[in-house]
Amino acid sequence: MRGPSYTVLLVEDSVLVRERVASLLEAAHLADFVVRASGTLAEGLRSLGESMADAVLLDLGLPDSEGVDTLHRLRQAFPALAVVVLTADDRDETVLQALGEGAQEYLLKDEISGPLLARTLRYAVERSRLEEELRRNANFDSLTGLFSRRYLIESLEKALAQARRYEHALTVCLCDLDHLKEINDTHGHQTGDEVLAEFGSLVGRTLRTSDFAGR
Repeated sequence: MRGPSYTVLLVEDSVLVRERVASLLEAAHLADFVVRASGTLAEGLRSLGESMADAVLLDLGLPDSEGVDTLHRLRQAFPALAVVVLTADDRDETVLQALGEGAQEYLLKDEISGPLLARTLRYAVERSRLEEELRRNANFDSLTGLFSRRYLIESLEKALAQARRYEHALTVCLCDLDHLKEINDTHGHQTGDEVLAEFGSLVGRTLRTSDFAGR
């Protein structure tokens, strides 16, 4: 019985490497992999914009991008995406730079096997999902679904700095729920939490794309 299914975007200009990777993943039994391929970074970014993948298997030497800058540009466009570097560059400096730029793992083309490639991709996806969940738990209030207090303050500081820099208006609205203590005292804290959750949902539905709200 095979494992879960993952969509992998292979950004690699060599047809031989593409065929080898697809063959190795097809023979692996750790998970089902659907492999898409792009020959340049620009094609890869466009492909992700049209249809997101679970992970990217990225060569650092592409016709339109070279070195760790390739990874940097991809991470800027899709910061939460799991990225595994697959390259022939075995220099320690490049490895450390790539990991510092957010690569989940770094593999060398002449050392990969089916099990290693499949295991690395699966772990990279699951680790990336866990990290995203941790980030969300840290940045969002679990009850209302709005920004947490810390993340709200950070976002406000950035918005204020941007407003000052570009000299445009910024509107801040402070909402206070009247009689919430009475609801808690009369009907219990669970009912009070339900009121807060419903209010948070209402606020979230009324926000524009450029707006944000927190508790």
